[in-house]
Amino acid sequence: MPEWQTRAVLITRRALLLRGALLGAGAAGLAGCRHHAAAPTTPVPDRAALQRAHALELPIVAAFEAAAAAFLGDRQVLDALDAHRAHLAALANRLGVVRPSDGSAGTSSPSAGPSTMGDGKVLLSTALRAASDSVPTFEAFAVAATDNAVAALLASIAAAHATGFGGTTFTVRIAG
Repeated sequence: MPEWQTRAVLITRRALLLRGALLGAGAAGLAGCRHHAAAPTTPVPDRAALQRAHALELPIVAAFEAAAAAFLGDRQVLDALDAHRAHLAALANRLGVVRPSDGSAGTSSPSAGPSTMGDGKVLLSTALRAASDSVPTFEAFAVAATDNAVAALLASIAAAHATGFGGTTFTVRIAG
């Protein structure tokens, strides 16, 4: 084959290879420039567990708010309420839920007074039982979690509910 024919084939091949490389790089660059929806930070199964855990923590917070209102000023009850509000805030944060800054997460300011001290004991007992009864569910969520941070959060909430916040025994003084 004459040299000019060989050379033409080589140039054509080189041009073809160069063109293919440039087109491939351009296509890859364009693919990277497309607007993609942000991937969720939490895998879907964990998101469902976090949502259910958040829903489970809501009535526990409400029960401790009622107990705190009955035992206005009792530090142990207020500390337990703050701990449950912190659980709720951590779950909401992990879910990406923006909580209103109305003072409901992390501050203790129950305003209602007790109707009777007997009611206060029942309310506190109900709140403690609600937290204790939630332990198996939080444990199951933690074991099933695929994300380590989610598993740690759910397990720590389960542990707090199981131990009564560090093994604290509630000794509420009733005046009168």
